[in-house]
Amino acid sequence: MKEIHNFSLKSIAAAAFTLAAILLLSQCEVPPTGGGGDNDSTAHYQPDTAWYTDNPDAAAFEISTADELAGLALLVTKEESPVDFAGKTVRLTADIDLPEHYGKSYNDKFGWIPIGNKDRPFRGTFDGGGKAVKGLYIKGTNFYHIAGFFGRIDNGAVVKNVGLKDINITGGNCLGGIVGSATGGGKVINCHAIGVVNGNQAVGGVAGDIVDGEIKDCYFVGTVKAKRDVGGVVGNIDNVNVANCYALGDMVSGELQIGGVVGSADATSSTTVTNCYSTVGVSSSSISAGGIVGFIWNNVKVTDCAALNKSVYVKETEDRYFGRVVGYRPDNSTLSGNIAFSGMEGGAAWDSIGASNIDGADITKDAVNSDGTLGGRFKTTDGWTTANGKLPGLGGSAVDMPEHLK
Repeated sequence: MKEIHNFSLKSIAAAAFTLAAILLLSQCEVPPTGGGGDNDSTAHYQPDTAWYTDNPDAAAFEISTADELAGLALLVTKEESPVDFAGKTVRLTADIDLPEHYGKSYNDKFGWIPIGNKDRPFRGTFDGGGKAVKGLYIKGTNFYHIAGFFGRIDNGAVVKNVGLKDINITGGNCLGGIVGSATGGGKVINCHAIGVVNGNQAVGGVAGDIVDGEIKDCYFVGTVKAKRDVGGVVGNIDNVNVANCYALGDMVSGELQIGGVVGSADATSSTTVTNCYSTVGVSSSSISAGGIVGFIWNNVKVTDCAALNKSVYVKETEDRYFGRVVGYRPDNSTLSGNIAFSGMEGGAAWDSIGASNIDGADITKDAVNSDGTLGGRFKTTDGWTTANGKLPGLGGSAVDMPEHLK
């Protein structure tokens, strides 16, 4: 589509977007309602904290059961003498199945208590060890904020090598499969989640809201739905490096600022989105959507990304912004080296085609299938596994080609 659609209401739209950003910052500061702290409903379960309390001065800990994992959440979020694990590492050493004890009947039926919340974030390193955690369930209201496997991480915290299967998360703002909110240099590295995430604002398959941090080598498979700032990988970012990430599955949808990888992106100093791709359908019922990034606020760089989405759609409105790669970009943003599926469906003809434009340069089905690196954008030297006839993958396997690209 055009670089800027009908902009007769530009000042009004800008004011609305600015207000939305202010509201997001305040809403993400609200702790989870009904969970994330001490709760009498957990008494008949057996969260285990002995792995820590037996030797609290240790620098590294290992956990291998659902009870020990639940114990970590209680240690971090308890109201009296919480443990933030700053300078310490917690490592998962076995696959874990959560539903039996820590699913729908746990925590006043809100499900899993996220590790860390607004007032008591996790500040250490969590190494999932490549193990799988299955069945994460969170069922909150629109006022249940900052939730995921981890709630809030802060102060240089690292969550890495985590894999979640069969997640089912419902709540309000700042929701993600792996992390709800990351601030103060928090990093999410080499993680993935598979399932469904539904919320209100700043919602993503892997992370909800990241400010001053990094998300790298991560992917999501499934469906993400919320009102605004919705991304297949991460909902909202500011001063963040997003690299080597992708989203697969059905649909990323909402009202505004909807992206196949990132919903909304800002850069108080520097934000980059590089070597990412998406195949999900992207749908906005209001204003803005893009195959990679839904909306860019300021000074963001999007480079060497591939929008391979089946469709990017924005409802017919007077002021709407959408493109195959980026929905809306200001003049001080930088797009370069980006490509997009030439057969992508949308509301009208794509008329801003080019590697440095919001619709990206064309790539056909044949070209996608004949070059597993997608023009050298996804290299084995950067951790990707590639094969002709498949899409680039992380974790040692290339990705099966979706039907719309065969």
